[in-house]
Order: sequence, then structure tokens, then C-alpha cells
Amino acid sequence: MVMNMKNPISSPARKEGIALIVTMGFLAIIAILAVSFAITMRVERLVGRSYADNVRARQLVHVGLARALETIHTNAFTNNLYYPAWVDNSLRSTGAGGTVTNTVLSGSVMNYIPGSVRAGAIAQAASMQWVPITVNYGSGNRLVGRYAFLAVNCSGLLDPNGDYVSAVTLPLPDRQQGLSPYELKLSNVFLSELSASGVNIYPARRGAPRFNNKGYGRAESVADLWIAGRWYYSGTAPFQGNGPVVNFFPFSYFPRGFLTSNGTLVTNLVNIGGAAPPVADITAAFTAMGFGAYAPIVANNLIDFLDSDYTPAGGAEALNNISAEPVPMINEIVLANVVTYDGTNWYNDIRMWVELFYPFGSPANSPACTLDVALNISDGDFTAGEKTWTAAIPSLTGPNGFHVADSGATTFRWVSAAPAPIMPTQLSIVRLRVLLGGRPVDQVQPVDIRWNDHFHNVSAGAANPKGTTWACDDPRINWDLTDPVQWTPVSQAQTPPTHTLGTMNVGRVTFGAPGKDGHHVMFARQGPAQTPGEVAFLLPGKTPWQTIALWGAGAPPVVDYFTTTTDTFRRGIVNVNTENRNVLAQVFYDTPLERWPGEAGAPKVTQAQATAIANAIYTAGSVPNQYKSVSDIARSNADAALGAMDPLQKKALMRNSSMLLGARQNIYSIIVIAQAVVDANNNSAVENDEVIGEQRALAVVWRDPYRVNNTYETFVRFFRWLDD
Repeated sequence: MVMNMKNPISSPARKEGIALIVTMGFLAIIAILAVSFAITMRVERLVGRSYADNVRARQLVHVGLARALETIHTNAFTNNLYYPAWVDNSLRSTGAGGTVTNTVLSGSVMNYIPGSVRAGAIAQAASMQWVPITVNYGSGNRLVGRYAFLAVNCSGLLDPNGDYVSAVTLPLPDRQQGLSPYELKLSNVFLSELSASGVNIYPARRGAPRFNNKGYGRAESVADLWIAGRWYYSGTAPFQGNGPVVNFFPFSYFPRGFLTSNGTLVTNLVNIGGAAPPVADITAAFTAMGFGAYAPIVANNLIDFLDSDYTPAGGAEALNNISAEPVPMINEIVLANVVTYDGTNWYNDIRMWVELFYPFGSPANSPACTLDVALNISDGDFTAGEKTWTAAIPSLTGPNGFHVADSGATTFRWVSAAPAPIMPTQLSIVRLRVLLGGRPVDQVQPVDIRWNDHFHNVSAGAANPKGTTWACDDPRINWDLTDPVQWTPVSQAQTPPTHTLGTMNVGRVTFGAPGKDGHHVMFARQGPAQTPGEVAFLLPGKTPWQTIALWGAGAPPVVDYFTTTTDTFRRGIVNVNTENRNVLAQVFYDTPLERWPGEAGAPKVTQAQATAIANAIYTAGSVPNQYKSVSDIARSNADAALGAMDPLQKKALMRNSSMLLGARQNIYSIIVIAQAVVDANNNSAVENDEVIGEQRALAVVWRDPYRVNNTYETFVRFFRWLDD
């Protein structure tokens, strides 16, 4: 019999051992999972804390940007600045947190800084200082972070995006009246980054949308601009070398308005680029500029300058005041008498010549008018009675030569049957005027002339002509024959009277005298003005040949008060306060020095002249670069740089450049670095192990240099986190 030798307890023991092993395995897995979860949660907590620290650092960057703007505003207000007067064109942070040792300008940030201000930015970055940021927790202030900033002034550069809102037809115009940045004749003499084909940077980007004939789209940053202009341009690249762009910045914004000399902001400019504005608005502008009693007169003259008719504005009295209508103007009068006897009657003849002057560069031709004259005599034996004369005045042509038209002599006759008749005591000019369609457009006021002072006073020996010639200095001021400023006898009571008919009024014309226009040509737009400076073709008062100045110490700010656009802001123009003299010279280079628009053969501003003008404007005045308006540069002491230009050519410089200049813009590239801090030892100082987050960013900020309601308007145009 075989017996079962198996241990009766062996099977349950094995089962218990296996269960133990399984249990231990599960416990190990759970422990591993718990440890993994704990590690994961710790990592997540650390990542979350790091993210939160970085968020805090980013928030502190925004704090730093706001504080940077506050510092800029305070600096401007305290120092009465309209343009940054900063060392190296940069303003750095200063604070109690020590010097920034971080490489703030490392990585890609320098690609966003124009080359013309890079060296200054680098120099100032070396001494940036940390500004602590503390928070009051109730028990006291606690250090939570710090920031530093470097603001780089980019206000005075050229904006190649300035054409973005313009519609321009190719080919582009030559440099003319400065109506658009397209007219700038870009030159690598001034703009070193341009290649020989760089002049094409504007036309290649014309219009919108930007495709087909566009080499590249709108550049949002200096880095974009250089890359686009170097590599993605259809045709020869305008930028040469390896960057950066030196004299360009891809944004500009000049709101309408200017500051007067007493700091008043004027934004309601008078637009003369369309239909003639209300005369009350024009009068108010001239009054504000100091024209006094002449303000309404010059306002009516501006209406005459702009409208297409030839009737002087201002009612009947307009003919007895300064004229601006392009019509033949009475310029010289010759009166002489001759007495003859036919055996029965004595004849007293007055011979009269009237010279008409039309020296207008535009319109090139005058309307055909009529001369209307009426004379009478007083007392004596000759039968009194008004004598009249009308003569057709042909259309006169300008602007070459002196454009004088002798209307021809006519004879006014009075008769007497008395022996040895007594001569008259006076001759009266009852009417002397120019008519257009029956309407008077120019006149000399009625005047009585003493006979004995000018003509034969007895009949005996009076067979030869004896008389007087009156010559007008400026025919726009010709209504009062008795005013020695307006008229002077060239010859008086001469036999025969000498005259200057057919030539300029020698001895009377003073346009070559100091302070006068330097040239006789006049101009009337007869339609919407092209530039605000055209207002300067008007006379400000009764001084002959002294039109409104655009250049010099006494120049009124007409280019500020008037406009020829409806734009509420402009782009692509240059800040008159720029410290970049090459950019300023670029504005003036090739400007036509026309005495009137369209003058044939007018010289243009050379590169050397443009450089001299830019240098003079930059260094003029006791505080350079603080012009509140465009017209301020004309009243600086930069006149010597204009050399041999005559007064009308100096006007042309301003008239043809003012629309390419502005003063109401500040633009900064601001680099901000911020660190989030845990001040573990609460000593208000930062040790290296207390920095828990750091961020850098670049912001392009536009700022209005004028305070409106005690506030400087500011907005961020471009923002980029710097992660490298």
C-alpha cells in the first residue's frame, strides 16, 4: 500500500507567498506612481512658478515701459522740450538699483535700431541703472522686481512707408513744390545705405494693395525694412551693405496743428487747396499773425489770388486798396498841354499817355480789357466840359521782359474864342480805370491837379508840349496819385516831359532795394493753391515790392496757419528738429528756387547748399532743435547759409519745402528689461539668487510733443518680446 507523502500545509503556504509577492508588487507600483506623481506635481509646480515668475517679469516690463514714458514726459515738461535733447539721442533709466550688467542690447534687438543712432544707444546702454519696484504689503514696502530702459530717439528719420496712403501715378515728378515725399530726390551722398538705384525705394512701394508691381510690402520694423529692401525687392536692391538701415524708420505720424509763439495749439488751419475759404476765417488767421488793420484787406487779396474771376473782392473800396487780381495795371501817366490858335479860336489840348503793366508769371496772359478815362478843367476862358477816352487794351503776355503796354496818346481839347485866353486853374482826372466786361478792375482815384504846377500857364509860347510824368513804384499800390510812396513825378512841368514809357519806371521801382522782393514778377494762382507758402505772393501792406516774407526774422507763420490738404495727419515727412542733418539736407536738396511757380531756368538747391542749410537750421538759435513749428526755421539765424539767393528765391526754398516738414512728432524705440525678484532677506537689495524671472521687450512708441489738456498723447506702434 502506497502512502501519500505530500505536506498537508504546503499548498496554502505557497498561495500565501504568491499573494504577498503580488501585494508587494502593487505596493511598489503605487509607491512609484505616488513618487512619480509627486515628482510630476513638483515639476509642474516649479514650471508653473517659473511661468508665473515670467508672467510677473512680463508685467514688470509693461510697468517699465509706462515708467519710461513717464520719465520722457517729465523730462520734456521740465526742460520745455518739443524734441528730445538727449545725449547720444538716447535716454537711459536711472535708479537706486545699481548699474545693469546684463547685455541689454544683445541678440536681435540691434536689428531694430537705425544705424544713425546705434552708437549712441550702445554708449548709453553701458550706464543704464536698475529702478526698484516695491509693493506695500501693509507691514512695509517689499521689493518685488526691478526694471531698466533705454529710449532711443527715432523721430527725425525718413519713413519709406509714408507713401502707404498715397495714390501716385508713375513716372514720379521731379523735385517740385514738395507736395509729396515722392518728390524727394534720394541720394546716397546723404543716405549712406542707399545703392545707386536707391532712388527707387518710393515708387517701388507705391499704392495699395502691395503686390504685382510692388517689390515688398509694408515694413513694420527696421529689421523688416532692411530685409525687404535688400533681398525681396523686384529689381536692384535699394539698400547696400550688411545693414542696418541708417537713415530710415518705418513709421511716421504728424497730426495737424502747430504751437504759436506763446504756446497755444492751433489745429483749425485754413485750407486754401480747394474752394476759396470764408473771408472771415482768412482774416482771423492774418489777425493772429499780426497783420493788424491790413488783415481784412490781405484776406480779400487772398480770395482774389485763389478765385478764377478778375473782380477785386471787398466791394467798391477794394479798388482803392492793395490789388491782387492779374489784370493790366495803371503804371505810368504822362500829361502835357499844347495851345494853338487858328485865327478864330484858341485850342487848349491835353495829350495823355497811360502805361499798363502786366508782370505776371501766371496767368501768362491777361484778359482783354478797356481803358476808361475822363478829364475836365476848371476856371479860365476855355469852355469847360468833361472829355472822355476809351481804348481797347489787348491781352498782355507774361512773364518775360517788363510787359509794359503803351496805350497810345490821345488828345483832349477845350476851345476858347477870347483873345489871349486865361488858362485853367486845375485839371481834374475824373476817371482813370481799367474795365473788364464793364466792371472796374483797376483804377486811380479822381484827383485835381494844379494847372500852373504842371502845364503852360499862359497861352503865349504854349505851342510846345509841356507837362508832367507820374511813375508808379508798385502797380498793386497805384490808386492814390497824391501819395508820394505810390507815385512820384519823373519830370514835372518840363517841355517836353521826359518819361519811361516802354521800360521799367527807372528811379521808382525799388524791388532791388534791401528788404524788397528783388524781382518784379508777380503771381496769381487763379485757382486752388498748391502750397501754403503761395500766400507769400501777397502784399502785407502799402510798402512797394515787399510781399509777405517766408524767410527772415520777421516772417509771419503763414505756412503754419494755412494748408492745402484736408488730411488730419500726414506721413512720410521729416521733423524739422531732426538731429540727422543728412535727412534734413535730403529735404532741401534739388528744391527749385523759382521766383514764381514754373519759372523757366530756375536754379535748384545743390548738395553743398542743402548741407549748409541743414547745418545752419540745426545749429540756429540758443537751443537747437526746439522748433515748435515749421515756420520757426525761417525765423532762425540760418540766413547766411542761403548765400546769394535773392528774396524771392529764399521764399521758394521755404514754399517748396514746407509741406515736407513737420514738428508734431516724437518716436522712440524703447528697450525695456525687467526682473521679478523675491527679496528673501528683505534687505531691499537684489542678490543673484533672488532673481526669479527676466524678460526683455522692444516697443516703438509715438508721442505728441504738444500737451493737449495737460496730457501728452502717446500710443505704442510696435511691440516685440526679445527672447534671444
